[in-house]
Amino acid sequence: MSPDNESTSVKRRRSSPTSEKKLRKLALDTIISMVNDTELKPSDRLSAVKALLDYIRSQPEKAEDDCIRVIFENMPEGFAD
Repeated sequence: MSPDNESTSVKRRRSSPTSEKKLRKLALDTIISMVNDTELKPSDRLSAVKALLDYIRSQPEKAEDDCIRVIFENMPEGFAD
């Protein structure tokens, strides 16, 4: 069977792992860019941080002590109170 005659589902199955990997990378890059975007509302940035932490928590590789550390730098006084 030539590639021109392959069904769409066969093509989709063949490209799925690569496409899924690219999509995950794109989603992760988007979340990271939202975290770093100072023009977004703080609540939107915080939501992106939470999504990123959920993603990190779901990964099989974890820190030796099974902890996630988040460091906030240059925060205005009283921002996190």
